[in-house]
Amino acid sequence: MSVLQVAVYAFTLWMGLYMLERAWHKPGMRYAGLGLLIYAIGLASVSLADSAGQRVTWQPYVALLTVPLWALALPNLHQMAQTISKTRRVLILAYLGAAFFLMTTMMILIPQHILANTDLLVALSIDLVLMGFAIAWINARDDGEALLPDALRSLLLAGGGCLIFGGQIALILLVQAESSAAFRLLLFETLTSVIILVVFSRQIAAAVDGIVYRSAPDLRVSRAALRDAATQVARSDPSLSLATIDNEEFDRLTRRTLSNMNHPQRLVASPLMKLPFLAVDDELGSLERAQRLRETLAESIMKLKPSHDEAKGITEEWRHFNA
Repeated sequence: MSVLQVAVYAFTLWMGLYMLERAWHKPGMRYAGLGLLIYAIGLASVSLADSAGQRVTWQPYVALLTVPLWALALPNLHQMAQTISKTRRVLILAYLGAAFFLMTTMMILIPQHILANTDLLVALSIDLVLMGFAIAWINARDDGEALLPDALRSLLLAGGGCLIFGGQIALILLVQAESSAAFRLLLFETLTSVIILVVFSRQIAAAVDGIVYRSAPDLRVSRAALRDAATQVARSDPSLSLATIDNEEFDRLTRRTLSNMNHPQRLVASPLMKLPFLAVDDELGSLERAQRLRETLAESIMKLKPSHDEAKGITEEWRHFNA
């Protein structure tokens, strides 16, 4: 078991879990994240079997299991990219990554004495980086959010935790001439635990609050709203300017914001938070401005609502209002 195998496992697991946590409700992110997660589990199994001296005959199926999930993710990626013209080059990159992934899968079928296992891991990690980053980036652009600040923060926290806790076990494995299989298994379990704690820190904190503050539901709701708002602030895109986008893009971002009206903390990352009437008051916090945006959107919707006294053309007006 090499350092490269452990690093690829940790990175693949982190990326898969991050995509699931960020946008589980979106099929493209969900299928891609599950594909990465399955590959990470298979990679760990292969590494443990190899280090134990066991012959692995099912290694090709580890990569093949992810192919159906990526096949389901790519059509959803195409649908998201159609709404944003700037993502066409990233879409091409994703399809190239998919093609490379299939090529690498075929490479896995080649006997191991012809192609070294390390070379396979390096080639496959490049494919995973290309596809995972492309899907996550397009998803962020589709929501009017930024990817790199939040993802880089999560990666650094997960990487730091893995180095601190997993590095101690790895040091023992390097020092001992014949390390036990239990230590190798403990290394993968430690890395997995650290990454899960980092990626799902909000959900874990909410579960702890449910136990500690079970008699104070209002306090739990307030703390959850503050955690969600802090996460959404990190995902807002400072480079996006409402003055430079066209009407079609503004309408699309508005519809996206309307879908989050029941969750004011999610409105914090909305590009509509940059509207002039919200930016003039610097004393308002993110949640207060999000609430004001929500109230403004609600008022605008009510103005579009057809009058009940109108008899002519009411069907078309209600159809427009519902749309």
